[in-house]
Order: sequence, then C-alpha cells, then structure tokens
Amino acid sequence: VLVDESQGTKLEELRRAEEPEALRKPALVLVVDPDLFDEGLLGLRVLPYVRHARRALCIPTPLVVPARARVFAMPVAVTIPEACGFDLGEMDEYRWGPWYEEFDVAGCIQKENGGVTFLGDAVEVFDFDFGADDIDDALPVQAKKKLEFAAKADATFNGVVFWFQLQMVQEGFDESYGNAPDLEGAGGPRPAGALNQALQWVDPVKVKRGQTIRLNASHNSTRIRFEVLAPERLLPAVHRHAISRWHFEMVADETRNRAFYDGIIGAVEEIKRGKLMVPSPKNGRRAPTCEVVDFGTGSGLLALMSVRAGATKVTGFDNQGHVVNVARKLMKHHGYEKQVRIIRKDCRQVVMGKDMANRADLLVMELFDYGFLGEGCLHFVHFAWNNVLKEDALILPKGGRILAMLVQLLPDDVEGFDLSPWAVFRFQSDYYGIDLRNQPHVRLSEPFEVFDFDFSRENWLNTPPEAGGEWHDDVKIVADGKLNAVVFWHEIYVWGDVTIPPGPADPRTCWYQACQQVEELTLKKDAHLPVRATHQGSRVTFGVDRDGLKDAYDDMRTETPLYDPLWLQIHNRLAAAILNKARLDAVEQREALLAEAEQLLQAASEIDEALERLAAGAAPSPPPPVSPAPPPPPAAATNLDGVRKLGEARLRRIVDFTGESAELAPLALDDALGLETLYLLAWRAGDASAATGVRVADGDDGCVVSGDDGECLNALTAVSYTHLTLPTKA
Repeated sequence: VLVDESQGTKLEELRRAEEPEALRKPALVLVVDPDLFDEGLLGLRVLPYVRHARRALCIPTPLVVPARARVFAMPVAVTIPEACGFDLGEMDEYRWGPWYEEFDVAGCIQKENGGVTFLGDAVEVFDFDFGADDIDDALPVQAKKKLEFAAKADATFNGVVFWFQLQMVQEGFDESYGNAPDLEGAGGPRPAGALNQALQWVDPVKVKRGQTIRLNASHNSTRIRFEVLAPERLLPAVHRHAISRWHFEMVADETRNRAFYDGIIGAVEEIKRGKLMVPSPKNGRRAPTCEVVDFGTGSGLLALMSVRAGATKVTGFDNQGHVVNVARKLMKHHGYEKQVRIIRKDCRQVVMGKDMANRADLLVMELFDYGFLGEGCLHFVHFAWNNVLKEDALILPKGGRILAMLVQLLPDDVEGFDLSPWAVFRFQSDYYGIDLRNQPHVRLSEPFEVFDFDFSRENWLNTPPEAGGEWHDDVKIVADGKLNAVVFWHEIYVWGDVTIPPGPADPRTCWYQACQQVEELTLKKDAHLPVRATHQGSRVTFGVDRDGLKDAYDDMRTETPLYDPLWLQIHNRLAAAILNKARLDAVEQREALLAEAEQLLQAASEIDEALERLAAGAAPSPPPPVSPAPPPPPAAATNLDGVRKLGEARLRRIVDFTGESAELAPLALDDALGLETLYLLAWRAGDASAATGVRVADGDDGCVVSGDDGECLNALTAVSYTHLTLPTKA
C-alpha cells in the first residue's frame, strides 16, 4: 500500500488496534521456522532474528525450538574425474566463487565417479545455543576458532564443506534435524526438501597424506567463512570467472560420456567407410577425411572425442566466453590445437567460407534440457542441414523421444494436517527439473510416449521448427489420486542401439525429469483421461483435453485452483504501472530527441550555407554556436537532406529514407545508429497522425510494433537491430 506521510500515523494506529492481544504479551515459546536456515545456517539472518525475538518478544528464558545449532566442517578435494580417458582438470580453475554454495558432497555425480575426496574427519566449528540465558555469550555477532586436520590422502585441497545439526529441544531428547552428508552411506541424491551442504572454495594447494591442514573459522551475523593458515601457497591463486555448476556434473556423468564416445566412434567409422579412396597426384591414393562441427561445444569434450575417434578436423561453436576459454585450454592440454578450432559464436550465425571452409560430414551436439527441446535442438538441426552440413552428413545424436507420466506430487496430509490449500503456491508457468526418485508422489499412469524426433535431412531440411507438433490420446489411470502434474523426460538416440534414458526408473544421469503443473483433477483407477501435448519447436506443453471430457471436467475439478488468484491481481496491477511508466519515459525521451534533432538540422543548414558560400568563392565564416531549440509541433514535416549530409563522417549515422515513396525503404545501419533517432527522423518526415506501425526485421526473424507514438518508441528502444525496414508513414 502506497501512502503519504500524513497517513502514516493513522495507519500505525489502525495496525495497533487490529494487532491480536497475544502479541502484546511476552512469548513463553519461540519457534524458529526452518525456512530461516540455509545451507550455511546463517545466510538468511537467523541470528539477528533470534536475538531480536529473545530480547523484545519473549520472556527472559523462553523455550526455544530448535534449542541449539551445531556447525561441523571438514576439508575436501573436489576435482573433475577423467571422462573416457580425457583429463579435464583445466575446468577446476573455474570453480572458485566469493560466497559459499550448496553442494551435495556425498550424493553428487562427481562423488560417485571419484571426483570428491574427504581430507579430514568432521569437527565441530560453532555451537549456537538459542535458548541460553545469556544470548550475547551464546549468540555472538562475531566469533573465531582455529581448526586442525590431518590430511587423509594425497590431493589438491580446494574446499571446505560444512553443515549444521539442529537439536530440537533441551538436552536429553534425540530429536534432531540438519543437512549432514551421508558420509558412510551408499550415496545418491538427498531426499526431497533436504538441504545440501555448504561448500566454500579456497585457493587450491597440494597436500600429502598425514600433512596438517590448519584453518581459521569465523562468522558474523550472516556468514560462516574459512581461511587457510597451513599449508601456505607459494604463489597467489588466479581467480577466474566461474562457469555454471551444471557443467561439472554433466562432464562427470560417465553414463552420458560413454554413450556419446561410443556413438562418435561409430559415426566417424561409418563416414570414413562410406567415402571412396580418391586418387592423389602424390601417392595415388588419399585417406578418407571426416570433418566435424560441434554445436554448443561447452567444455569441448565432444570435440576431443571426435579427434580421438579419427576426425581430421573439428570446429566447435559456443557463445559463452568463459566456456570457450576452457575448451581452448583443453585442446592445448591434449595437443589438439591444430585439429580443433573453437569459435565464440552463436551456432545459428555461422558463415560458410569465414567460420568453416567446407561443409561438415558430422554434426555432434548435446543441447538438451530436462524437457529435451528447451535449448533449441530442433532449431540447430534445421540450421545445420541448410547451412553447414553436406547432403550425406550424419548427426549425433540421431534423435530422441519424449515420454511422460501423470502424477500426484506431494501428499495433502502431513502429520495429520490438511495442507491442500498450500498447493496453489506450487505453480510455475514453465516446467522445471525434478528427480522423481526422491519425491513423494503417486503414479497415476504408466509412462507413455508423446513425441519422437528423427534429426535426418529429409525431416528437417525444409521443415521449420516453429511449425511445431501436436499429440493427443486417452491415458489409462492406474491408481486413485489427484492429478496435479505431468512429469516427462527424454530418451536420446545416440547411435545405433546406444541410448541415454534419464527416466525415473533408469540409471541416474545428469538430467532430471521435467515437471509441469496442471490444474488439479480427481481421478479414479481404470478411467481414461484425454491428454494433449503440443510444442512450437522449443518447449513441450501438456494439458487435459476438456473437449474430450465435456461436462465431466467440471465434476473432476477440486477446490484447489491452479495458482493463487491474488497473483493475477498483483500481476495486472504491476503490468499497468509498468506500462504507464514506460509511456511517460517514452514521451520524455521523445521530447529530448526532438530537441537533439533540431540542433542537428540547424547544424546541417549552417553547413549547407557554408558550402554554398565556398562554391560561390566567398570566404568561409565560422558557424555560430548551435543553441538548443524547443521541439516543433509533431505534425511538422522536415526535409532530411541536411541530416543526410552530416552522414557517416560526422555522426557515423546513415539515413537513406524517402518520404515520397510508397514502398518500403531498406536501411543499412551501423551499430552507432540510435533507434530513437531513426524513429524520430522517420516520424518527422511523414504525417505523425498517420503513424500506424513500424516493422523491425533482423534476418529471418522480425517483430511488429504498433500503437501510439510513445508505445512505438518505447518498444524500439528495447531492442537492437542492424537492418530495418520502415513504412514511409511510420
């Protein structure tokens, strides 16, 4: 609620009058919500909250739940394990971060494949007694402690993992909760809702088994941090920009790596077998070649595999600068700089003859999210067949399919409490990743196939991904329950019989399943539910076919809406406020641009006069200074010849616009041209009252902006294009 100062006192009085009587009395019990604890315990300011509550809201010695929190820590060595024999250690330089991060130290894929080494036994670091009589002593704002460990192995020490354990009530009770890792267990992901541990990176230093590791642990009101005292580094570490953490899990996934490596070996061999030995003037014969293009090369692992499999040349593309640096380092580390070229560029901007000399024999890519299509694999396949691949080329993987299952996520009953109203807050507009193996759920159907994609030339050469696809069928219900989500996943056809199926019943991979929320429906066993799925080339969307159910759909709906209706109200109010602000900003900006254009036109006129005097043989006189002029009436039309003459030499702006032609005038513009100025000039050259829209074209894509002058201007300033086409009356 937005109020002015005069209303402040009145609102405060109203708040006090409506405050429950119980809040005016000191509390006997203080309960700290578990949402106030993050992986590092203190990051959400639980200490200031508890200190305030103990002093201002409670009796001097209340019962506090949880009663205390203990923090434990140990040193670790986290490295990238070898991937099919390739050393990817260069990636470890990009692990560092200024803040601790969540890390499942015992259950991540890196740990399963030997990438995590525990270098010491866990020790207690801090003990926060929330129920102590003296809170200043028990909950200090700052504290320090020295820690000492004996290294358990020869390794590169580069991190400290820490966690907490909550004692729920006073001494003598065993109830506890925390995020301690399962150091002695079988590994695997943590249960749903469980916090991972916190990991703070430190400057890497090599240690020997038995060597002493000394740390200085400290905390303030919001963070626990560690400083390495021994062993010391001889040289300071160079901290590089971090790369996304999912890269490390992906390249550590041995199931994924082995499938792609075996597939690449098979594809390269097939390409070479299919090529005839071409006569050569030197030796009479020439060995067959295999040129590979790697879209979304990332770390460059697939490029490394391609060279080792026998590819004669590999060109990798990625538009992330730090990832490209990693890939180039790995090529140099393995001695493949001559065979592999890594280019920082969007894969769909590749230019033949500039980025690649020849079309490729093989495309390798791993551009698949949890929902298969989200990273644009169909768009890349379509572009590749039309621009970078030979007619008889191969693509790896060959394709894939999407499978789905109807589920009820999360029980309504928790410890005897009905939490069904909470379901409205689960909604997300897009699908998200979920590991169904550790999520409480009810399977309401068997897995069913939705889409099957073949990346072959005949399927995608002339078919734009935007054409999309549609599927619908009746799905048999196998259990009673409330449908509130569709969980789906992909199976990648790598090569031959080699596939990667990251479904909930398959071996664990770096991919989770995708989950899409749907409106809650009550389902009965053995019934059939009409389900539909659509995609537009980059996202799969599921829904229940209401037409197939007719009147039965309303009977199946529960009282739980798909999302909180208040969200829609807030969204609409915010959208209206943002639109109004954008209009005001656009008007203000247009007025400033009109003044700027008037100055330019005046300067152009003075230059024209000077040129005329020179042509007549008169001595040139210095032009008077240009003073800002008020903006002219919007409907006034102005000749742009003066602005054209200023041109590229003075403003590096090129405007080729003819107000008299009824055809669209193509404008080739450099990056220095401001779209605001372009819109202004076009608007001034025509009749402002007749402005109906502006078409902005960029290659094969484009957008249409329509509305009043302020809306058009605001929309144009939000984008950056290099080629535009304008109606003469825009």
